[in-house]
Amino acid sequence: MTCNVSKTDKVVRIVLSLGLLVIGVLLLGEVGILGLIIPVAIGAILTATVVLSWCPIYAIFGWSTCAADAQTNA
Repeated sequence: MTCNVSKTDKVVRIVLSLGLLVIGVLLLGEVGILGLIIPVAIGAILTATVVLSWCPIYAIFGWSTCAADAQTNA
């Protein structure tokens, strides 16, 4: 897998995943278990893309936010 997620993109994804975790915990009492599972699952996907430095959606469309010299195997 070639890197297609930049450092800035990674920071945004981590912030979003943490925000989704907080939203999930807050919704647990209001909506029930689905209020926790859905945001946490999306956050886990975002976190996985950060760890792998690779986004499957970016790969499908041929997008990359990595610098040209940083596009090496993760």
